[in-house]
Amino acid sequence: MANEISEPLTGRGDEFWLFPLSVKEVWRGRDSVFRERDLDKWLIYGSYPGVWSLESNEEKSVKIKQLAANYLYKDVLKFNEIKNSEIVLRLLQALALQIGNEVSFNELAGTVGVSKQTVASYIDLLEKVFVIFSLRPYSGNLRRALNKKRKIYFLDVGIRNAIINNQNPMAIRDDVGKLWENFVVAEKYKCQLGLGYKTNLYFWRTYEGQEVDLVEEKGGKLFGVEIKYKQKKRKQPKDWGKYNNSSWSQVDGSNFWEFIQRA
Repeated sequence: MANEISEPLTGRGDEFWLFPLSVKEVWRGRDSVFRERDLDKWLIYGSYPGVWSLESNEEKSVKIKQLAANYLYKDVLKFNEIKNSEIVLRLLQALALQIGNEVSFNELAGTVGVSKQTVASYIDLLEKVFVIFSLRPYSGNLRRALNKKRKIYFLDVGIRNAIINNQNPMAIRDDVGKLWENFVVAEKYKCQLGLGYKTNLYFWRTYEGQEVDLVEEKGGKLFGVEIKYKQKKRKQPKDWGKYNNSSWSQVDGSNFWEFIQRA
């Protein structure tokens, strides 16, 4: 809509971020049994209202695939008059398979078969129409921290699964860790903007392989979060403690609800 408004509305309009449903909206007032029962559905089919309101998994599966097709290959292509939908599909499939990894535009260009500049422009477009969003690396003044590549996530994991045509149950998937990371980061992102503020979100990784999945910079402090699907205690990366005013915690299936309520 904003793309089709020719006259600026500075000082005369309010901006609202209308994302897919967040767990804080759906789970508020619900008990742990309800949350545990619905979590797998959320991770597989996502949280668009038209999908979430359907009763059966079969209906959800059909609806999210239809939504992905209509949204990506009609609205997105129309937005910037892009005529080659095959390139968009290949790019999104490549991004969907790289969740949790740093993304290289050069590598994506080779995979998709277009120039680095075309990849950059398409990713920028997909962010503008709220299909994906990105996290940049946090480096501060630690020289060993990476500071070039970014991570890219989908705002809705159901769209991501529909793009790669994988709606298998969580118990038999080989991408559970990636899917869970995308889900947690996206919920944090949605909660921020839905509340009308935006803190700085990053990831952190050193050349030696130390990493923190999600970093929030807020009020002069750094909050590092390790995201794991299964409950298994891990140690804080040793170099992370070198940052002043930093903390570190782990988010998994056992404490996710408490984590997201603090967002």
